[in-house]
Amino acid sequence: MNTADRRLSARLYRWLFARRKTPYAQGAYRMYGALRRLDRPVFVIGMTRSGTTVFSKTLAQTPELLNWSEANRMWDPVGYPFEETKVDRPQWLLDPQGYMDSTFETAGMAYYAAIPGICALHFDVHRGQATRFMNKSPLNTLRVWKIAELFPDARYVNLVRDPRAVLRSWFRHFGKKLNRKEGYGFVEQNGNTLYQLRDRTFTYDELLERFVHAYAYVLDRQITQFYDLPADQHRLVRYEDFCADVHGTLKQVDATLQLDSKLRDWHAIPANYENRNFKFRSEFSPGQIARIEEVCGHIMDRFGYQREAVA
Repeated sequence: MNTADRRLSARLYRWLFARRKTPYAQGAYRMYGALRRLDRPVFVIGMTRSGTTVFSKTLAQTPELLNWSEANRMWDPVGYPFEETKVDRPQWLLDPQGYMDSTFETAGMAYYAAIPGICALHFDVHRGQATRFMNKSPLNTLRVWKIAELFPDARYVNLVRDPRAVLRSWFRHFGKKLNRKEGYGFVEQNGNTLYQLRDRTFTYDELLERFVHAYAYVLDRQITQFYDLPADQHRLVRYEDFCADVHGTLKQVDATLQLDSKLRDWHAIPANYENRNFKFRSEFSPGQIARIEEVCGHIMDRFGYQREAVA
């Protein structure tokens, strides 16, 4: 694509994307997607706070990949968590399936059929020298089945992390974000930390119970969806293994994704990252840790996470 064509495509991209909820824009995207199919697009799948951001940024350090990170406005054109409320839908961390069902309902299947065209046009406008499209969005943990329908030759990285560390991170980070929105967030009341969700209030342990079950549900669905995909199209990566051996993990992932590891500037990529999983021990009580391990024990056993010793 020459410079003039790229400028024209950029204008078309911005104009169409602003109108992506309209039937005529969706029709244009479906036509573009049919004419311009992406070659083995890459999707990084992993629950919120599972290390998907640092992993995808590191994976994208190759001239082969164009990384459209998150792309929440594309996947959910009506609204998504932690924005100003646009639709009355369940909260992602409390009712993930309810949230996901709502996104499909409000967007409509005709819109989702336009997504390959949206991604293809985005890629053509922004790709530079890249040859492959890449997207990571934690909310896609419950959309793998739909992605597989839209992109039959897609490649995936299935990222998992110790549930105790994930849940600790939810409390640490999402309270700050939710506190920016009226009617949401953590509040202190009579020396206790309470969670406010519109007109409902949860104690810390009540919220932890909801979070634990939400995590277990999403991970079970995440794992199940990959059963239906060809084995050579996806690779499981533990966040902890990635942190310990960044280079080794990337080379394994490159082989699955059919990327050329020789094109990477390995001197610019850290050999390892700090693993902060241990912090859950100082922020959860023994009883809270035991409850997490009780609900998520099957997931921990599956991926080799050791449970805390019981005195």
